[in-house]
Amino acid sequence: RVHLSVLLCACLISYRMLAATPEEVDPTFAPLKTWTLRHPSPASTPLQSTGLRGIAYGKGQFVVVGDKGAILTSTNGQNWIQQRSGTTAQLNDVAYGGGTFVAVGRAGTIVSSNDGVVWQERISATREDLWGVKHLRVMFMAVGGHRGVLLDGTPGGPSEYVILASPDGAQWNLIQRQLNEGSLYDVAFGSGLYLGVGAMESVGSPPGWIPPSVVVNMISSTNGVSWS
Repeated sequence: RVHLSVLLCACLISYRMLAATPEEVDPTFAPLKTWTLRHPSPASTPLQSTGLRGIAYGKGQFVVVGDKGAILTSTNGQNWIQQRSGTTAQLNDVAYGGGTFVAVGRAGTIVSSNDGVVWQERISATREDLWGVKHLRVMFMAVGGHRGVLLDGTPGGPSEYVILASPDGAQWNLIQRQLNEGSLYDVAFGSGLYLGVGAMESVGSPPGWIPPSVVVNMISSTNGVSWS
């Protein structure tokens, strides 16, 4: 009877845990339960219809980037200020590290800022679209490339991925350029390994849209220079 009571008690506790809401299990979840839609600009302005594609946090502020070179900053996530990026190119991602913000985008566009307000366009050593940027260890790393097949499945030219690196967000070097391997969309570092991910995708499709017959790319490096 004792064993049966213990088993029954354990089952009841397990059921209660499964039925509990996240905030009941961990009170720190409570602030994440309610979300509020924020409008960075009045509905009548062109920016209201602009797609936002990347976000980073540093120096006490959020920095958001998007279409048409859009850059927005906020110290509280509620009130947003539009900044001048110095470019009209689509910006796909932004990262913060070493006291610097870096944003990357179409046609090899790279802009950087020390305060999130004043931005300067940099020479990136590539005209390929850049989809992702991260500050990894002591350097920034940007990845990108272009698509190799059309929406109907016919060839659209050889695909290509690129990897760029910079110690300060201002001076950039082309680390690797590889044909016929699709595009790269993101990069990370952990456990002594750099890892880049992407795919060969269709012209006109958004990043991450993978046709059933397309192979996903994953490459790695132990030093950030030699990749395979």
